[in-house]
Amino acid sequence: MSKKLILGLLYVWSMVWMLPARGFSQVINIPLGGGIPQAKTRDELDAFGAIYDHAEPPMVVQAVSDFARRFPDSVFLEYADMAAMHAYGELGDRNASRTMAQSVLKFNPNNVDALLTLAQLTLDDSSIRPDKAAQWSQAGNYARQGIAELDRYTLPVLADRQRWLRTKRDFLGRGYCILGRLAFHQGDLDGAVSNLQKAININPLGDYFYYQGLAFKAKGQPEQARASLVQAMSLGPEPVRRSAAHEIENLGMERKSQR
Repeated sequence: MSKKLILGLLYVWSMVWMLPARGFSQVINIPLGGGIPQAKTRDELDAFGAIYDHAEPPMVVQAVSDFARRFPDSVFLEYADMAAMHAYGELGDRNASRTMAQSVLKFNPNNVDALLTLAQLTLDDSSIRPDKAAQWSQAGNYARQGIAELDRYTLPVLADRQRWLRTKRDFLGRGYCILGRLAFHQGDLDGAVSNLQKAININPLGDYFYYQGLAFKAKGQPEQARASLVQAMSLGPEPVRRSAAHEIENLGMERKSQR
């Protein structure tokens, strides 16, 4: 193997673990005991890198389609489909995002990103399904498997430690938030608050506080609900701020009606 090819492979491995901070740029799961993925040609290497060079989701989707057509046996197809999975999510195409997540799991059944994406999509879509209980069970299985897989991962040799820790934290937060929301839908309000608190402890995001506020409200604990919703308003993003403000206003109206 030439020195140039070795350097190219190291470049891909470092790039994979240090992807741009975009929604579709997440951690790559390498099977335990597996080695560094190796491109067969420089063209394959460049085509894979081009997927993550694009900033706009439609361009990402097109680049992934082109890559799959040109390199149908590539070891990077799992990672390419991950990019498409998140790009479709940004475009609001939930069915296509689900299809890509399922494709990723065919390459690697333990891919945490795909597992959590399917968990969230399944939970979100359960409201329009007649078989809600089955959908909730499936969403929970995906989320718990994703969290369990994270416990098995250690820092890869060539990974940036801080970025790896941030990514792992982000995934864990997502997983526990999904479990918290799932418990809420199932009527387990204590479980909802507990799992959402785990998500907050790991990664205090506005939407985690928002969902916890809803759980506290459902439990009949308005002060705790208000405290969580205030945090949600503080952290955002804007849709979360608006929703949290609306819930706080409702709490105020309920308090007045009880006087």
